[in-house]
Amino acid sequence: MKSKIISVVKHTVEKNIRNKWFIVLNVLLLIVSIVAFNFNTVSNILKNNNISFGEKTEIIIYDEANLIYDNLTKMLEGQDINLTREENLKEYSKDELKNNQIVVQVKNTEKAEDISAKVISQEGVSATYINYITEALSKAKIDRLSKEYNLTLEDINKFTKTPNIERVMLSVDNKDADAKYGMQTIFNYLIFFILLLILSKIANDVSQEKISKSIEYVLTSISAKGYLIAKVLSINLTFIIQFIFTVVYLLIGLFLNSVLNMYFVTPNMELNANIDLSVLTSMIDTNMVIYFLVTFVYLIFTILILSVIQAVLSSKTTNISEAGNATILLVVINLIVYILSTFFVTPLKAPTAITYILSCIPIVSMYFVPTMILIGQANIIQVVISTIILIVSVVVIFKYGAIWFKNGVLDYSNKKKDKKQEETIDTQKQELIKREYSKIGYVIGFSVLLFIVLQIGLPYILSIFTSPINNLFNGKISLTNISTILRQISFILSLLVPALFVYSYVDKKSEDNLKQKKQIEKLNKKINIKESIKYVLMALPIVAIIQIVLSIILEKLGLDYEILNTVDILNLNSNFGTILAFIEIAVLPAIFEELYVRGAMLKFTKKYGAKFAIITTSLLFAIVHLNISQSVFAFLMGIILSIVTLKTGNILASSMIHLLNNGYAILLMIFENSSMSYVINVIYLLLIILGVLFIIIDFIKNKEKIKKIKNINKKTKAKITKNETGIKKYRYIAYDYTFILACILCTILLFTMQRIITILS
Repeated sequence: MKSKIISVVKHTVEKNIRNKWFIVLNVLLLIVSIVAFNFNTVSNILKNNNISFGEKTEIIIYDEANLIYDNLTKMLEGQDINLTREENLKEYSKDELKNNQIVVQVKNTEKAEDISAKVISQEGVSATYINYITEALSKAKIDRLSKEYNLTLEDINKFTKTPNIERVMLSVDNKDADAKYGMQTIFNYLIFFILLLILSKIANDVSQEKISKSIEYVLTSISAKGYLIAKVLSINLTFIIQFIFTVVYLLIGLFLNSVLNMYFVTPNMELNANIDLSVLTSMIDTNMVIYFLVTFVYLIFTILILSVIQAVLSSKTTNISEAGNATILLVVINLIVYILSTFFVTPLKAPTAITYILSCIPIVSMYFVPTMILIGQANIIQVVISTIILIVSVVVIFKYGAIWFKNGVLDYSNKKKDKKQEETIDTQKQELIKREYSKIGYVIGFSVLLFIVLQIGLPYILSIFTSPINNLFNGKISLTNISTILRQISFILSLLVPALFVYSYVDKKSEDNLKQKKQIEKLNKKINIKESIKYVLMALPIVAIIQIVLSIILEKLGLDYEILNTVDILNLNSNFGTILAFIEIAVLPAIFEELYVRGAMLKFTKKYGAKFAIITTSLLFAIVHLNISQSVFAFLMGIILSIVTLKTGNILASSMIHLLNNGYAILLMIFENSSMSYVINVIYLLLIILGVLFIIIDFIKNKEKIKKIKNINKKTKAKITKNETGIKKYRYIAYDYTFILACILCTILLFTMQRIITILS
């Protein structure tokens, strides 16, 4: 049952995110994000290159007594505006003034309070210019007043200064009340909008499936409760994916803006390599952090409850229009609860017993409890009771909702029958191939997006715990080492989560995989640890040769493979810091990068062909390094590691190669300019020589074995590609929107990180 639910969820999520309207919406969001973050930067670049899409704004001033001209000149200094002075006052007609011209005529009077100005233009004037003119007139008035009444500027400021009123409210915490109330309003609006989208999607899907009777076929292989769980989870997962996509759009916009700035606006900028995140954590209010966490938890449970209710209501409808009305019902209920929350929960009013009772009711609790925590009005008993009731409500609603849902979807009393169009067998086969290979793009693309979002976002989230951990150990562990440990945790999670995602798509029961495993076991006689060590030693000289050749080529291209060694990001000033550095550079990548790339992605892709799997995983391995200088070597090394993994049938050998390569580099950094570095070089050289001997011996002894493996690979390839369209089928990978989005983000991110590393070095 569990596997069936997972299968339905995966199928529905994939169908939703491949929908053309979903893709159109996301393309628009991507364009909006790029434009929003880069509009000013592009404008500055164009201005710096004297490129303009219109005439400069020209301000013409008639100011006989020079009341505002000098002040306005100072205010507009450095801006792309032409400021000219007019000697004679004149009237302007429609034909005498250009669209880019603004005329300011200052009226000079004896009394300061009568000083004014007339602004003439063809159309509306930007509020920015009006503010400048108003400020200049205000200064002119103050100057005239000081002369008329023989007052200093300090005296005038004393008269005009607004009195300070300190409000003390004993029953409530009104500190930053406006900010908290604004946050409450914004998040409640956001929650309301999310619910509207999710409920609408559920109503539409259930109604369509009921009309097409496709739900009947599903219920023959899965229980109503299982299907209901799958439907609710799939819709909500779709919106989680949409959230991740939105974060990706923001990252693309930000990184693209960084690239444009670093390459065109400030190419000679300097960056500080040591960024202290404690400044960020000191600005975060504890109640605010708890508010976000509680809001997230309550929102998840509330969405589950509302989703089941929406599915049950939609199952009772006979057409999509009725399903829409059912959605409106729940939306109105949520709107009423939201309005009630603004009256009952406020930073300026102490909560009553009714407020606490209402806050324990499911759905209502989502709007009440987090806000009460934010403004310091919640208590632990209230939070515990409301959480327990919310969890119990989810269990109950799924139990009884499944019964009502099944009765509703099987009721066709008033439903019209729809006609289905028949598809040819060839079209169906082609569509299956398209779906299968576009799924590859989705799995690869989304795993990469997960990795990048987690790699960037987790360090900021975990940095919140830097100071608490330091206090917990009474300062025995330095803030630098704590930051390093938290960075390593974020690195592990950023690789482990996408690895688990990819592994969920590995076809563990595939007959082709079982046959390939049997063939490999027969030929290799169940490869053991000794043989894995042999492959490790054979790979080392190849890796060394690639490094030497690449270092020469990259240097001529202006790229430095050793560039990261010149960036001060490691703490090698203490024994503990040195150990952490070795773990970060050598141990963790050898374990978790291999789990993600070779452990999960290679298993997923190898059923589509060994060559495709090797190239795909090697490209992924290059992307994981997030900089161009190391990505070239990572790609070539990835090919070797993937081949070794396919030969041995496990990631032990590839992990050992990875560990030796990275360990050698970090040990040389640790023991730089010492006798130990000589010993390390000698040991590594001996391993390489031993590897060369193994290559020669293995080639001589296993000529026949190599031929057999080649023949089996040909047969396996023939079986895999039978009844398919050859290499053309791989083009469907690029049809997936998620894959395209991942490619865009990776390209921009690689150039961004390369530029940052170059500047820091």
